[in-house]
Parts: sequence; structure tokens; C-alpha cells
Amino acid sequence: MAILNFDASNVETVENDYTPLPVGEYKAVITASEVCETKSNPDNKYLKFTFEVIDGKYKGRKLFENLNLWRDGSSPKDEITMKIAQSNLAQMCRAVGMTSINNSEELHNKPLVVRVRVTPASADYGEGNAITAYKSLNGGNTLATVAPVSKTQAMPWEK
Repeated sequence: MAILNFDASNVETVENDYTPLPVGEYKAVITASEVCETKSNPDNKYLKFTFEVIDGKYKGRKLFENLNLWRDGSSPKDEITMKIAQSNLAQMCRAVGMTSINNSEELHNKPLVVRVRVTPASADYGEGNAITAYKSLNGGNTLATVAPVSKTQAMPWEK
């Protein structure tokens, strides 16, 4: 139990919009990344990325991408799954002007363009988004690292 002494009457609520973004390309930055275990097999891990749109009508909206980089080899599809994830990670690295990284945080706060499609609803989830490609900003002239995304701090592209 947590004792909060919280009064909701003094807090303004924010309406969250969880509708999928329309199909298209969006300028974004990676704001977070973490290694997670799959529910079905703790030996299978994925790298979870959080992106934030940094420009246009959908500025501030979040997108998510999971790369299945570590599989235990028990499924015949594991090798293909890892190759796809590695290909996507390579595309992400190239889009921000990097050819090698030591950790996923090196990709944070570097602007890139993500191509997004809408995924259909399933039995467990409503409609969503999937990132289908990563491209560099300005045709390969990727900007340098920008300051971390913060609601109280103006970003270079906002000036």
C-alpha cells in the first residue's frame, strides 16, 4: 500500500489519444529502450524502443517497436526472426548516421524518419501502428544528437 495524500480535484487531467497514427512518414526520436523477456519463453528477449513524433500534427505521440534480437533456437523461425530484427536495427542505426553501437541508448534523441502503417485489430488488441522503415533526415545528413525530450524544455527543432 502507498499512502499518497492525493487530491484529484487539484489536478488537471490530460486526454490521451490512443487512435493509430495515419499511414505515412513521421520525424521522430527514440526516447527509451530496454531489454524485455517474452511472456512465452524467458530465454527469448527483445529490445523494446519508444519513439516520439517531433514534428507536425502528431507531435508528442508515441510509437513502439520491438526487435526480437535474442532467441533460444528452439523454434525453426528463430533464425529468421533474429535476422529481421538485426536488419531493422541496422536500418535504424544507419538512419541516425551510425554504423556500430555499444548500447541502445546511443540511438536515443537522434532524429530520424519512421514509416508507419496501421495494424488491424485482433482478439487481444485494437488497431495500432507498426514501423515499417527507418530513414535518415535530410537525405542522409542526419542531425547531431539532440537534448532529451522533455515537456518543459524546448527542443532545437521547436525554435
